[in-house]
Amino acid sequence: MESKIGALWKPKTSNENAPLANGAIDFDRMSDENIKKIYEALTAKAKLPITIWRNKQKTEDRFPDFNIVIAPPYNPGEKKSATKPADDDIAF
Repeated sequence: MESKIGALWKPKTSNENAPLANGAIDFDRMSDENIKKIYEALTAKAKLPITIWRNKQKTEDRFPDFNIVIAPPYNPGEKKSATKPADDDIAF
């Protein structure tokens, strides 16, 4: 499932009064599932968890600096379970 709902670009100015970034939520390209999630959050007057990720694949100015996705916020303290090592070790 694609959870991207929008994008942000950094301004090309050194003016300290400029916004950190600007962009848009793109409903036209959004999946029906994501539109449903937004609609449900709006009608319930609830929070919609989003995360903003740096775009590591930015190769041109027209590509966004950041992507906005519907997702729980990143929790750096959350531990992911390690994968179990294989039991078929071969001695060399």
